[in-house]
Amino acid sequence: MTRPKFRPCPSCQTLNAASLKTCSMCYVSLSMKKKLKEKTASLDSKWGQGIVPNRNVGRIIDSARIAVRKLEAIGYKPILFMGKKTRRPLTSG
Repeated sequence: MTRPKFRPCPSCQTLNAASLKTCSMCYVSLSMKKKLKEKTASLDSKWGQGIVPNRNVGRIIDSARIAVRKLEAIGYKPILFMGKKTRRPLTSG
């Protein structure tokens, strides 16, 4: 019989079974995908502020739409929500 595999929680360091997706103590996600973490860390607010003046927003939106089409082609049912933050507050009327 094989030994059960454990991996530590990134926040509380509690050992959890490798098959779990969340920590049993602090309920934090146990995903350890390094490339995804590195990409999200590189996409900070400074990056977003540099995109708007350089007119690259359209390119990013187009690539998001293409990614949705690719996911549809392999059998997923993706939903893409796009919205823009406005300066004025919402009013009820």
